[in-house]
Amino acid sequence: MAETIDVSFWEKVCDNDFLLLAFHVGVSTLFYFVWGLIDILSIPTLG
Repeated sequence: MAETIDVSFWEKVCDNDFLLLAFHVGVSTLFYFVWGLIDILSIPTLG
């Protein structure tokens, strides 16, 4: 008899190297985008 084992989403991500890399690149891109946006918005305007 085959038993079904529930595997959580994060366990699937951590076991798959490609998904782990894609998750890391996505989070890093989002972080630097938000950081750059905050940096641009913090520049004082003239007048």
